[in-house]
Amino acid sequence: MYKERSIGIAIISRTEVIIGTIGLFISIPLTLFEFLGELERSHVGNEDYVGFTFDLVMGIVSGLTLIAGKYIYHLNPIGRILNLILAYGLVILYILLFFITDHIADFLPFFRDAFFDRSSLIFFVIPFLWSLFLIYFFTSLQVKEQFK
Repeated sequence: MYKERSIGIAIISRTEVIIGTIGLFISIPLTLFEFLGELERSHVGNEDYVGFTFDLVMGIVSGLTLIAGKYIYHLNPIGRILNLILAYGLVILYILLFFITDHIADFLPFFRDAFFDRSSLIFFVIPFLWSLFLIYFFTSLQVKEQFK
């Protein structure tokens, strides 16, 4: 029995495959360079590992996004579940990072200035909004029916 995928599923799956591939091509060399750089430095505390940790998390999320995009293209239910896990995880992570940096470090004035900065849009605002869209999209009844 052949299942028909909607245009929204096709667009989201191709977008995730492209973003996941680009993210892997960027994060793998950066992670290796950061790791090799960390081997040569003397370490005072955990603050030295921020770049390495960021690149490693970016690589893991990019790989999972690539896998989820391939699964949802074939209407595999695991792809829908993986997308929801990634989307909820990113939303929770961004909310936690915002509250931690705002309340503990008092960064709210910097957030107001940097909200429309190009790097903030690329790394925080767009992925946060994309995650909210994915949660809305993959929890709708019509999309759930396609994955049965």
